[in-house]
Amino acid sequence: MITDKDQEVPMRYALLLAALLSSAVFARIDSSVKVPAPLHELAVFGNHAAHPVQKMKVRQQLQRLAPLSCEEVKTKLSAQGFRIEQIALRDVASNLLYVGWGYDTNEKAVKVFVDPATGTVVHREERS
Repeated sequence: MITDKDQEVPMRYALLLAALLSSAVFARIDSSVKVPAPLHELAVFGNHAAHPVQKMKVRQQLQRLAPLSCEEVKTKLSAQGFRIEQIALRDVASNLLYVGWGYDTNEKAVKVFVDPATGTVVHREERS
């Protein structure tokens, strides 16, 4: 007979493994533009991080760090065959990246992570 106590230990290991795997995925994504530690902490751990004014300030500061604008990145992605519907500048594990949602040349839904200095895709995920 299996009790709740017997299931508790494997569940802990499963949650720990899931957390480690998700952080490993973002550790592989690298950018040529790094987010300074104070701005990263403000964006991720800051007091009132979800407040609209705080979000606006973080977005403005991230945009100042990016060598290419959203439109320039969209143009570069279009030249590579992507049809991007939405794009945003994000702090991903202290790396400044454009994250775009759209479709590739085969019309598969994708999420792409783009280097803001070169406009090259550094990571790509298929969406369902």
